[in-house]
Amino acid sequence: MTTSYAHDWAHTCNGGGIAGALSRWALLEPQLASLPLDAIMRRAQGSPGGGDPGQADLVLGALLRLAPTDPLARRTALQAILPRLIRAARTLSRRPGSPCPAEVTSDLVALTWEELGRCAGRWPGHLAARLVTDVTRRHSRSLHHQVYEHPVAEVTLSARSGGGHAEEDALAGIEVTTLLRNAIKRGVLQPLAARTLYDVAFGGLTDAQIAGAWGATPGSVKKARQRALAALRTHGPALGLKAG
Repeated sequence: MTTSYAHDWAHTCNGGGIAGALSRWALLEPQLASLPLDAIMRRAQGSPGGGDPGQADLVLGALLRLAPTDPLARRTALQAILPRLIRAARTLSRRPGSPCPAEVTSDLVALTWEELGRCAGRWPGHLAARLVTDVTRRHSRSLHHQVYEHPVAEVTLSARSGGGHAEEDALAGIEVTTLLRNAIKRGVLQPLAARTLYDVAFGGLTDAQIAGAWGATPGSVKKARQRALAALRTHGPALGLKAG
């Protein structure tokens, strides 16, 4: 799994539009100016020997401010935090009843991807450590509620397949759209999670296609989608979603 993330990051660094993104970042966050993408990531990560945590916080903080509207900044921040997530996953996987390290890592990455869109300014320092602590606690709570033991029924938001009338299909789409909007208003889902569900159910997109659009990995998109569906299942009655 570590190899797949490294390969994805290398592909990201060599992708199109990097120069334009770096120019925008330099205007918005001067501390990121005159640095290639991989150097920005490594400064946000901090040196293996510890280095200057204040410098790492400055760079990571800049990425976090950009992350809510910039998938590349979010992906860069995720890559900087990834070694900490992998270490945390190895520790968590040793607990009785815990999934394997690869599955825990995938879950932590999905949680981090969600959190990177909203955590700017939450903590004054030690951003990476506090972020990993936060998502680790969320993972532990989800495991406590037996998310892994009770697979999500993904048919809940399945698009209709042949045989239906166009009017019926349109009505189904409106119903789900309303459900997702209500879920966002009530804080059950983050906008990105709701959009992912809609794209899968009615856009016909795969996890891999969504991952490519957002600069994430298919595994992290799958985990985020499953978590969003689990949240809808848990809060369904309050949102007007009937069981069955």
